[in-house]
Amino acid sequence: MAGAMTTGATSYLYNGSFKRWISASTGNRDFPMGIATFKRNASINFTTAPTAGGSLTAQWVSSPGGSNGLPLLEGAILVSKTAPNGYWTISAADGLTGGNYTGTFTASGIAGIVDVTQLVLVKRPNAVSPWILDGTHVTGSGTLADAILSRTGMSGFSDFGIGSNDLTTLPVSMLSFGGQKEGAVNRLRWTTVSEQNNRGFEVQRSADGINYSVLGFVNTSAAGGNSSAALSYMFDDNNPGGAKYYYRLRQVANDNHSRFSNVILIKGEKAVTMTIEGLYPNPANTRVNVMVGAPARDRITLLVVDMSGKTVLRQLVNVEAGSNTIPLDISNLSTGNFFVKLICNSGCEFAVSKLVKQ
Repeated sequence: MAGAMTTGATSYLYNGSFKRWISASTGNRDFPMGIATFKRNASINFTTAPTAGGSLTAQWVSSPGGSNGLPLLEGAILVSKTAPNGYWTISAADGLTGGNYTGTFTASGIAGIVDVTQLVLVKRPNAVSPWILDGTHVTGSGTLADAILSRTGMSGFSDFGIGSNDLTTLPVSMLSFGGQKEGAVNRLRWTTVSEQNNRGFEVQRSADGINYSVLGFVNTSAAGGNSSAALSYMFDDNNPGGAKYYYRLRQVANDNHSRFSNVILIKGEKAVTMTIEGLYPNPANTRVNVMVGAPARDRITLLVVDMSGKTVLRQLVNVEAGSNTIPLDISNLSTGNFFVKLICNSGCEFAVSKLVKQ
């Protein structure tokens, strides 16, 4: 194996290639992959046993899969594009042959998905071959934040991509968005993991978190609006005036489709230590937003801990200097009271008041 493992009581991600032994038997094998804080899980469930055991190595490739072989027609879904964020590669070795399987893949942070049922898992022999439809399609499921794609009756291993139809846009994957007061200005910073067909970002401000006005527009740094590399941006609000302001981004594609970012709150004071500034909504049902103040760009770990001290959720996130808003999916937690904790790279740890899960 190569990469970095993030572990927790109920979830973990492996950032790198993941190799495991496969016996000549039926059953499910999981590959808990990730890139930064985003899930790229793969699950291979052999419904017909391999004729000989061996190994499978899974990896997420952060490069656009392209459109070779597209469009493809899957029932009523016209698959005309693949996600620009990347694709999975799974390779067999050490004598593994034969067998049929169901492949299930989970991808979080694929920006712009508007309907998971319109996503299709596509496959190709290698990076220069056309995409094809192998096996039988399973209707996409999960959520917009955590999409799940699957096919049954597949055989052989190679590349697997996230296919979509013309009604689904997959423009920008945001890694972080934050801001802080610097002198007389409020400075916003954000980073994208990948961009497709992106024109740029409209910056909006609000005094009450409800009514927003436009401050300006930041053009994309991606050539032609497309990039598979991380890109960083900055915008200064030169006239903040009030004690606190809410900010958000409206990402605008070349076809004028748009999507909003998370909302951040910048107060008059500048963060001097890493801290949790608050939670909202609280109580919460499916999602809670954690407000984090950071003195500098960093990577942190957020923990949700039950009243017995057991960690039930762990998420590794990137933060910008200043105020950050981190959404946490708590839909799988039982009802009750929890604590949210923050661990920074230097080992510091902060706790916040109870989170109530309804």
